[in-house]
Amino acid sequence: MNYQWIKDYVMSNNLVLQGNPLIVKSQPFNKPHYSAFGANVSYNATIGFWEPYCYASIMQTFLDIHDMNGMRVNGQKPYVEVSVNNYFNLKNDFMPYVFMAYNTTGDLREYNVKEKFLLSFGIGKHFLKNSLYLRLNVNNVLGIKEIETRYGSNYFFEKERFKDNRNISLMLRYVFNNKKKYKGNSAASEEINRL
Repeated sequence: MNYQWIKDYVMSNNLVLQGNPLIVKSQPFNKPHYSAFGANVSYNATIGFWEPYCYASIMQTFLDIHDMNGMRVNGQKPYVEVSVNNYFNLKNDFMPYVFMAYNTTGDLREYNVKEKFLLSFGIGKHFLKNSLYLRLNVNNVLGIKEIETRYGSNYFFEKERFKDNRNISLMLRYVFNNKKKYKGNSAASEEINRL
């Protein structure tokens, strides 16, 4: 659990220029303060060949932002995120995994983040007595876009962001001298012998 409080929280104000309504000038300004409360929990276990890693978090933002009509537009919905990473230890050092993450529509600082679901999967394998590791990943299989709305004191801005993070990657890792142990004396043992 955590609590955050920031004095003179910096936000931006957008001003439409009088002579040219197509030009908007952005300038920073301070809210008196920003605060948020968060909590998270994680759990992992080994059930036979299955290793689930579970994570859940919640954040409640306390930042009042009102629109031009005086209506409160932010700080009302908590942001909740849940993820499960499932590893499967199979024969011959094969380890496939399936990663799923979900977040609710909720408020984070001056942003309202829309609901989304992510799905990724892959497979890994150890070679050469665990010195070499190879993993194939397929990320964001469904091609989900991030959608968020940003609120200021006199405007709101909605954007749909697609980072194009749907990808396939191959990772190769080699550990040199994997079994070698240090055979010298440590500084601690020398100090103990001196005393």
